[in-house]
Amino acid sequence: MKSRAGYAKALALICMSALLAAGGSLTVFAASKTISKVDIDVKIELEPGDDLPDLSYGSKGEGANVMVSDGAKYEIVEDPEWSSSVGSSGVKIGSTYTFKVILEAKDPDEYTFKGTYKSSNVKVSGGEFVSASRSGSDRLKVTIKTDPVEGTFEAPEEAEWSDTTLGLAKWDSVDRVDAYDITLYRGGSTVYKVKGYQGNKISFYPYMTSAGTYSFKVRSVAKNDSQKDYAKSSDWTDSDEIYIGKESVSDGSGKIDYNNQNSAGNNTTAQVGWIQQGDRWWYRYPDGSYQKNDWLLLNNQWFLFDADGWMLTDWQYKNNNWYYLNPVSDGNRGVMLTGWIQTNSGWYYLNPGPDGTVGAMYRNQWLDLNGKRYYLGDSGAMYEGWRQIGNDWYYFYPGSGELAVNTTIDTFYVDGNGIWRR
Repeated sequence: MKSRAGYAKALALICMSALLAAGGSLTVFAASKTISKVDIDVKIELEPGDDLPDLSYGSKGEGANVMVSDGAKYEIVEDPEWSSSVGSSGVKIGSTYTFKVILEAKDPDEYTFKGTYKSSNVKVSGGEFVSASRSGSDRLKVTIKTDPVEGTFEAPEEAEWSDTTLGLAKWDSVDRVDAYDITLYRGGSTVYKVKGYQGNKISFYPYMTSAGTYSFKVRSVAKNDSQKDYAKSSDWTDSDEIYIGKESVSDGSGKIDYNNQNSAGNNTTAQVGWIQQGDRWWYRYPDGSYQKNDWLLLNNQWFLFDADGWMLTDWQYKNNNWYYLNPVSDGNRGVMLTGWIQTNSGWYYLNPGPDGTVGAMYRNQWLDLNGKRYYLGDSGAMYEGWRQIGNDWYYFYPGSGELAVNTTIDTFYVDGNGIWRR
């Protein structure tokens, strides 16, 4: 006599045979898993003065510029491309350069990209994570910034006094150098030191208040504290000597505190329009005045300047609103952004107009866009997952932020307004 287990087994075989005989097939369905972390190795050596090299990709250990592990659930599918560019002088010491990497899930039926990817779950070795965006569920575009370029500055080749302007010191500019230290001497005694000067000539005459023989020395230096970690100062270059008699000495008037670099107006250039000093920008008008502490509209793009006249980037708070000014040197640095943006801390929506304040970050409010609904929290970040707004609970799909309506989320029903109903 067959056991009950035997009958059950026989019945299962009969059902399976019938299904196959009818031309059917057996399919095993499995929910795809999320690629929760991404790990990228960067091996790029940039030499001062060189162009940006072509980038290669491969698996770790293959000697490529950009690599991922063979065992990863994703792979690089296109040659990484530079987002940055360099001028005729090439790569600069202390500068960083951005490039984009396209990742693709190896088996999108089993593993997919979901949710938000930021510095907490995208590890970059040999570079720095900037941003990431998904294209569907099988592709992820990651923007990476190189480590600052290391090197030692070259020294100025010539340092001399002007033949036509008394006390005007000048020297040859050095490629890829934005700042100089200069020391003025009378005989063997130090008269005045200038640090981090951005230019290749300076008037020392107001400091020549005693008769004697004057000289100066100059060297190339880092333009800011962050660059000092990667750039070494050059050797000193000594000038020729000049004698100032009693009848020609200065009365000390017209002295400029060259060591105060906070003001953009301390630049003596005759250039107008956009002017770059190191990695900062300011905007000068033909009458010598400059834009400061306000917005400037140029070619339908908005820029914001601080009280000292420097163009601002990144998040800025102005007139009770937050704005995001492009921090990337991609040809649109400083431009006020609108619409959706993604940063390391999430997605934000900046008013594109025409209603309301253009560029202002949405906060504590609903957003209805293209037939979908979103909510921007107190920090301005887009809500994802289960969230309480007022007395009600809502569910926002992770990654997209879209409000769920008329559906069941993990056995919890949300109605046509997206409200969870018990």
